[in-house]
Amino acid sequence: CRVRCRKLDGRAPAYSRPIATGHSAPGRKLWTSPSTSTMPMGTARNTGLDAVGGDYLLFLDADDLLQPGVLPRAVAAAASGDLDILQVDFVDRIEDEEGALWLAARNRPAKTTASLADSPVLDGPSFLIHVIESGAYRPTVWSYLFRREYLAARALRFAGMRYHEDAEFVPRALYPAARVRAAAIVTHVHRRRRDSLMTDGDARNWLDSLEACVGIEGYFSGKDVDPRIRDRFATIIRDRLAGVLHWLDAHPDRGEVRSRVMERSGRHGLRRSLAAERSPDGR
Repeated sequence: CRVRCRKLDGRAPAYSRPIATGHSAPGRKLWTSPSTSTMPMGTARNTGLDAVGGDYLLFLDADDLLQPGVLPRAVAAAASGDLDILQVDFVDRIEDEEGALWLAARNRPAKTTASLADSPVLDGPSFLIHVIESGAYRPTVWSYLFRREYLAARALRFAGMRYHEDAEFVPRALYPAARVRAAAIVTHVHRRRRDSLMTDGDARNWLDSLEACVGIEGYFSGKDVDPRIRDRFATIIRDRLAGVLHWLDAHPDRGEVRSRVMERSGRHGLRRSLAAERSPDGR
């Protein structure tokens, strides 16, 4: 299987560069093309979209370990079904003690096993309902194999955000698709490390979380969307807004961030949702 990889600096931790460089060592069927400047993750992914060829795209990060022999299998599954998007599976694993302890303190497992089940071929709205009802919806872009021509025809691109660009992108990509299915194919191991995870002290994290809410709400606004889809994404938006408010409460000195959050939420109709999270009567 010949793979072309464009290594892009999306503000990833320093340890990501040796990983990418190792993949392009002599004898490996992989080519890297480093970017010359730091850019947000959304912009980096768009740069990759413009640079690569091929029929299907799988967006992996530096801490994702591609499993041997799975790409031909995943591409064959997508191509045989003439799919726009194939949802694939992965294993989440903590590889350092500090990271494991960090997640344990938050009651999150240090390792999760793959659990995705095969699904029939469905259109985008029906697939969203299927994964919502089965609990298999994942907002991470590296959970999907995308037909490159489908993304190009729909002009589907990532918002130029440092964080959460995939949470905003995935529903926009899935909803208009004509043919989507899930396959129990484990493409990679997500190797989490403590220093690769977003921290509560990063204001950009929470501002971009709000931007993802704005994007999701804006996309579905005015569409005749099944209530199950609308309710699920309303819950996602509420959860993200609650996270924004929690961060603001923990950082009362960051008034400029609070002003930005309220300005953005008011402009896009989310201020009522923010207020509802603050008090039961919405004040």
